[in-house]
Amino acid sequence: MITMRYIWGVVFVVAAIGCANVDGIAVEDTPAFGTFPVVSKTATTIVFDQNDAAVVRIAAGLLAEDIQRVTDRKPDVLRDLPTKADGIIFVGTIGKSRHIDALIRSEKLNVSAVKGQWEAFTIAEVQKPFKGIDRALVIAGSDRRGTAYGVFSLSEAIGVSPWYYWADVPTPKKKQIHVSTKTIVQGTPSIKYRGIFINDEDWGLQPWAAKHHDTDIKDLGPKTYAKVFELMLRLKANYIWPGMHPCTQAFNIYPENKIVADNYAIVMGASHCEPMLRCNVTEWDKQTMGEWNYETNRDVIYNYWDSRVRENGQFENVYTVGMRGIHDSNMPGGGSGIEKRDRLGRVIMDQRKMLAEHVNADPSKVPQIFCPYKEVLDIYKLGLQLPDDVTMVWPDDNFGYIRNLSTPAERKRSGGSGVYYHMSYWGVPQDFLWISSTSPALISYEMNKAYAYGADRVWMFNVGDIKPIEMEMTFALELAYDIDRWPVEKAMEFIEEWAGRTFGKDYAKEIAEVQKEYYRLTQQVKSEHIDRVSFSKQEQDQRLADYKTIVDKADGVYKQLPPEYKDAFYQLILYPVKSASLMNQKQTFTVQGNAERAVKAYDEIQELTRYYNREMTGGKWDGMMDAAPRNTRVFRKPDIEKIHQESQKAECLISLDPADAQCEGSMKLIDKTLVATAPEVLPEDSGSRATFTFESKQDQKAVLYFLAQCPDDKHDSWFVSFNDKKVLSNDQPTGLSAKWLKIMDVGLREGSNELVVSHREPGTVIEQIALMKPGKGPENPVLEPMYIFAANEYSDTKNTAISTWKKIEGLGLETYAMTVLPYETESIDEANIDKAPSITYSFNSHLDTCTVEARFLPTHRINEGMGLRYAVSVDGGAVQTRDVNASEWSGDWSQNVLRGYSLGKTVHDLSDAANHTVTIYLLDPGMVLSQVRVF
Repeated sequence: MITMRYIWGVVFVVAAIGCANVDGIAVEDTPAFGTFPVVSKTATTIVFDQNDAAVVRIAAGLLAEDIQRVTDRKPDVLRDLPTKADGIIFVGTIGKSRHIDALIRSEKLNVSAVKGQWEAFTIAEVQKPFKGIDRALVIAGSDRRGTAYGVFSLSEAIGVSPWYYWADVPTPKKKQIHVSTKTIVQGTPSIKYRGIFINDEDWGLQPWAAKHHDTDIKDLGPKTYAKVFELMLRLKANYIWPGMHPCTQAFNIYPENKIVADNYAIVMGASHCEPMLRCNVTEWDKQTMGEWNYETNRDVIYNYWDSRVRENGQFENVYTVGMRGIHDSNMPGGGSGIEKRDRLGRVIMDQRKMLAEHVNADPSKVPQIFCPYKEVLDIYKLGLQLPDDVTMVWPDDNFGYIRNLSTPAERKRSGGSGVYYHMSYWGVPQDFLWISSTSPALISYEMNKAYAYGADRVWMFNVGDIKPIEMEMTFALELAYDIDRWPVEKAMEFIEEWAGRTFGKDYAKEIAEVQKEYYRLTQQVKSEHIDRVSFSKQEQDQRLADYKTIVDKADGVYKQLPPEYKDAFYQLILYPVKSASLMNQKQTFTVQGNAERAVKAYDEIQELTRYYNREMTGGKWDGMMDAAPRNTRVFRKPDIEKIHQESQKAECLISLDPADAQCEGSMKLIDKTLVATAPEVLPEDSGSRATFTFESKQDQKAVLYFLAQCPDDKHDSWFVSFNDKKVLSNDQPTGLSAKWLKIMDVGLREGSNELVVSHREPGTVIEQIALMKPGKGPENPVLEPMYIFAANEYSDTKNTAISTWKKIEGLGLETYAMTVLPYETESIDEANIDKAPSITYSFNSHLDTCTVEARFLPTHRINEGMGLRYAVSVDGGAVQTRDVNASEWSGDWSQNVLRGYSLGKTVHDLSDAANHTVTIYLLDPGMVLSQVRVF
């Protein structure tokens, strides 16, 4: 879909009078040549056609309220033309408003640039539009949403934030409002369906709504959804997947919900696991309906879906087709992958029969999506025959990195493609449900990449409870509306612009500085994952200092703000920044053994949250913010006694030398280390093992540790037996650097003891084994790099005729990252390395060898026809190639998304010279280089 932007004559007005500008709508506080008085001595009457869509009536009424917010004067809102008026604001839809159509017929209003388009609008002044009326400011939409978007663009231009209600952003007061009379034309949005998924509402939106909005049903109901739909229209969204957790009744349980959605012109859908507008969690009753199994209970399931389509088919919907298990689980029915594929194909054909019967005899004209989420992607790749007109909605990996995009063949499908993207998530390897952490740069990079590969039909953003994700949601929907507005090179500029709109230009730069650093720190590790990522003592101290800097700066802005802005700033900026800082403190001081400071940080988070819920905005948001969603370990109060105990370095009772082991089979002693050398995966009883026999002076408790490492591309697990007690260890080594890993608690017995280690996969190296007293385990050896280069600290780059290196702010671990654009390029064969774009870093060393570690944004390959390959050459020597693509759900992927980067390592010989170079070549598209380390 092509974005169309026509703004005629606006630049001159803006330059001349320095007014506000939203979608080209110029606004001034005083009369000027070429302006229309929205409010002068009086407020200009707003008029709409009573036969127009309900959303036009709603928008006209809200515009009147918005004008009152600005000027304290509320205009009259009429359903038909007055008999006499100096001027009116007329709001209407082409083909639905008889007065708009009359203006078109009389050639007083030119709508040729928007007529027949999707969600377009024009704003123009018309002289002598109707009998008895001297002039009119006309807002004409190509369809009902186009009209509403035109109205709300005017609202935002006069100073009403889309977040006036949902984030308490105040409206600056004006005595008068005058709008430029230059014609505005806003074309078709870049993405056809732009929406939000309300999800994981258990810890905010649902309890808040039950307490404050839909108090009669104590649930998410029509009153709450009316406010949600208004917000969506103000942000120019049009599509929703409603809340569907067990705490919330299904959207259609309350009949008024779908009426409210239609009145606000919101397109209804349902999540990737909720076909045909059903919500299985609360609507499927196993007791009366039987098993959720299409093989054994097909007729009941068919009728269950069919009745919903019959009931809702009259409204504007996008139907999710396919089938998964109840609440985001695998499709039941068993069978091989091929059998599952065929079953899924039958399900989709049956669903299209329902659409043909109840919505349109030609189901290809009914909007449908198929979302290959989690295991469904693997089923699809087995050759599922998806109808050509169904839109493929590619999911990300739940952490903001899109798993797959269309191949050239898939891009020819008439249904096109889209993206389902997470800014909030409940699931493995660990949730992030609490505070926002997805930067505009990451959203822009991934979504612009998707757009380049044809994903322009549907963008669905999982925004959790809405409240913690206000700024990110705004950015994502602005990008969906106009793909050209925020290219990745300029994405972080959004923060300062948004801050200026929200808090005023005097504070915008400082707020942007705070948020940019906040995103950098949370890219290193999200607050909800802080207990899963380790940092060196130096890194810990630096993070403490960096957080303190932005907290101090945010506090400074908060103190300077006018009182009416403080609540908005608290919820949008101060709460997430302070909370992230305190979570970092809590974990850091826990690791460092400072129990009192760890507990103090925890207590301060509780106080921040109490203020958010109980005092901010007079308690309006009571129930919205939960400081411990799902009460997972990371949120819990530190155990002072345990911290004190573990901070005491444990005494080593027995150290086992690998040289003393009795090795059998493929377990070998190589260079004083134990190495599993088998060429393939072995069963537990393969006979390949290392056995230690040793003496203990007494019975006592101990903790067994291994100092171990393994190659990056392994997913190893070993079997350990201690005095005939077996355990399967899940604590696995990763990377080329050895780490101390806690294996298990054991009971040493007086006299002889036996430890047996066997391994299922080759490649793991065990350097040392220690039995420690309970307490703090041994310190991991830290291999400090000689050099750490931020990606933009290069000495040279080489572009190609196709690809150009770009420095991107806010993407990755550092302030800037490096990538190549455009997104859509072909992969380069290793034999043609000279045709690849390259980037070079210079360093000094007198060593014979070095290790180069390249850290990338943990993206996924574009599709199965590609990888994420890069190549490295040191001093112009031999080129080594690595592929850093990690399959979702693998151990490498889990580690990558938690720490914010994927990595590859290569070892190189150095020349005799003191000055050296590392050159990195990118062989596949979709790669972002964050950092280069030389050891």
